[in-house]
Amino acid sequence: MGNRKSLKKDNRLPPVIPKFVNVPPINDFQFLTFQDWFKKRETEQQDWIVVARFWHEEPSNFGTVSVLAKLKTKKVLRKILSNSHWEITMDFATHYSGINFKRDLEDIGEFLTRYYHKIEEVDFMPFTIFRNLHGYKPKTFELLQDFVLYYNAFFVHEREEYQRINDDGEVQTIARVRRGKDNVILEVDTHHLRKYLADKQCYLVRYHDHNRLSKEDIKVHLNKKSKSYRFASPLSFYEVWIASESFSGYKSLSRLMGKDIVAPYPEVMENEEEKFASFMVGQDKQGKIIEATCNEDELSNYFVDTGLPHALTPVFFRPEVLSRYYNEPQRFTVTDSGIICLDLWSLDIDTTDEDLIQVWLADFSKIPYKEQLYWRGFNVLPKGTITQHRWERDFEAKFSDPSNNLMLNFNVAFENIRQTSKSKYNESLFLDLDNKDLHAVSTLHVPLTDEQVEFDQQIQFLAKVTNDSLNVDLLSRLTGLKIDPKSGVKGSLDLLSEFLRQNCKTEDDKQNTMKPFHALQSLRSTGIAHRKGEKFVKTLERYQLANLSNRDRFKKLLADITNSLNILKSALNKQYQ
Repeated sequence: MGNRKSLKKDNRLPPVIPKFVNVPPINDFQFLTFQDWFKKRETEQQDWIVVARFWHEEPSNFGTVSVLAKLKTKKVLRKILSNSHWEITMDFATHYSGINFKRDLEDIGEFLTRYYHKIEEVDFMPFTIFRNLHGYKPKTFELLQDFVLYYNAFFVHEREEYQRINDDGEVQTIARVRRGKDNVILEVDTHHLRKYLADKQCYLVRYHDHNRLSKEDIKVHLNKKSKSYRFASPLSFYEVWIASESFSGYKSLSRLMGKDIVAPYPEVMENEEEKFASFMVGQDKQGKIIEATCNEDELSNYFVDTGLPHALTPVFFRPEVLSRYYNEPQRFTVTDSGIICLDLWSLDIDTTDEDLIQVWLADFSKIPYKEQLYWRGFNVLPKGTITQHRWERDFEAKFSDPSNNLMLNFNVAFENIRQTSKSKYNESLFLDLDNKDLHAVSTLHVPLTDEQVEFDQQIQFLAKVTNDSLNVDLLSRLTGLKIDPKSGVKGSLDLLSEFLRQNCKTEDDKQNTMKPFHALQSLRSTGIAHRKGEKFVKTLERYQLANLSNRDRFKKLLADITNSLNILKSALNKQYQ
């Protein structure tokens, strides 16, 4: 604790640390002269820059708007910063602004909006547009549409953010709105702002009009009733007027007027040199791990021997590598043979008999470098070999599906029974899920680990897709029964059981077909939807799942349900005949 003072002067510390150490309280005079605001150095922030605000929180009132300034010379920049006067007004770019806008598009070059204000050698363009909707809607700010379109951004209303999808498929927030009552602040990501300014060859000019009040009479600091102070730097000019004057119960007041500049990057940023990760591809005779780049241009192929491993060297990964992609179904689609990120990139994969994910080494050169680094974290030494269907697909150009892929077998059986019932009854035995539940279908998979949380989630999804989606109306028509606890038909599974009783050869066939559906229902009701306890243990024992790992429990249940779906399909065909 005694070293806190020295921490503030230790340049080895990240800047975010010293700012919290022994921050001295400011007195009323410092408050009125905006010393705390100056210390924030908003234009130098590395993350977010405030480009507009209308914020009243007694005893302070802050107003900021921003414009683009296209300069002919740096001399003009110095002229802009030679005083605190605004060249524009708060409502710049609105139809009632009062500025005599010139609307001749010939002189504005790259500017895409019709509104601009020309003063001597400077073209001023609105970057933020203040919207005062007369109390019908809250005051707000909008960004110049050219900035939004430059990044192909979209506005997410529930988060009040402008977001974009970069070339890697990542969703990035480039601007955000913060609110409080009738107050609003608009912030823009620093990197995206400065890159845009560089490409447009503009500066961002922020105009400020801030006011503060104090209940302390600061006349002693002034030696007179009022005084003004100027604060200037190469990229800012502010003037603070402070007075000892009574106002609404306050004894002193101040006002800051001025402007500051956010400069563009020195040059338009060029694309970074392409990078490639290395992966473990084997071990030598001494046990030393062999790594190889995934850069296809450097790897050997059927025509050139570069001395490095072949482009089609198999690389292996722990199955958990897929977790990230299953967890973001809006961006990623995962199948038994690949991962697809929107329309930006894809990666061919396969699951080996050793339960590892296998990828060809050179295929990594086709996905973003960040993704390569992510996969590298799950890389393992080769174990086993590639699958037969992988060989047939990639080397013999055959259509070949993995016969032992439980998830694929389930999907095929599930789709077959849906199509069969649709063709015979014009509706599916299993109803479509609502849009808000579609992720249960797209992310349903054999758990990648034995973690309880993943097992619970996948049991929930499997139940939602199957048991919860049974078409009660169709089953009622097929069986002649309705759900009625008094008659013993308590729910959709009872209707399904009656349908099978009417269409299966033996009672054993019916019981065996219904067993996995009942197991799924019991697992969810005794241990997923509620606290796990003795009932959950008994459920595992009843359905021969007690001595299995969570992954093997799910695998057994999935295989049994797949078999039941195939029997159900036969029963539907028989009933129709």
